[in-house]
Amino acid sequence: MADEKDDRWKQLAKPFAKSEIELLPKYTGQKDSTGRIPRDKYRACKECGGYHPFPCVHLRYVGHAGITQRLNEVDPLWNWEPVATDQNGLPMMTNGGMWIRLTVLGVTRLGFGDAQGKQGPNAIKEIIGDAIRNAAMRFGVGTYLWGKSDKDKHMAEIGAPPDEPPFDLYRDALERAKHRGVSVSDAMEFVESIIPRPREEYEELEIKCAVMLVDSMQPPEQPDEPEEVETF
Repeated sequence: MADEKDDRWKQLAKPFAKSEIELLPKYTGQKDSTGRIPRDKYRACKECGGYHPFPCVHLRYVGHAGITQRLNEVDPLWNWEPVATDQNGLPMMTNGGMWIRLTVLGVTRLGFGDAQGKQGPNAIKEIIGDAIRNAAMRFGVGTYLWGKSDKDKHMAEIGAPPDEPPFDLYRDALERAKHRGVSVSDAMEFVESIIPRPREEYEELEIKCAVMLVDSMQPPEQPDEPEEVETF
């Protein structure tokens, strides 16, 4: 029985099929003076098939249906409940979201979900789905996707390409340049002057050439230290 339960814990954390993984675009560019994304930043995306602003990073996640299916496969008796209820017995909302308890294989862990700005009945469904996804991650469900998405988002926020082929070559070259004393911004500016297109449209051969060029960059010369002159 113990071995069977161990196998079910491993099944919870098993990677999802590529067809089950969805892409959520997150804009990483500048907004206008009103805090809105300029309309000229929007265009069709070959990667996710949507229409959204660029530059962006695509965060990988598994939707509510995929998480529910995984929980059903591992433990048909899994259950969730709100941490608190109001005077009418309905789930209590706090800070725009809801805390839940998710119980799987007899173990209970907390999760929090919010509606990402949605309103009305759809917001409630979004909160429940998000809370279940969040709590399921505490059991190892899709954790590897969360880690990769967080890293890609961070790399985009600091101006580096996402960590996926062929951009991983470019990213590694930028890191090597930084360790040699060449600033990442200088290296990227140099490459972007050679490939005058949005970064997400770079071709693999262009990136390989960019890697060679970045690797050949030399750090800026430091001014010579003035010689000390002895005074009497």
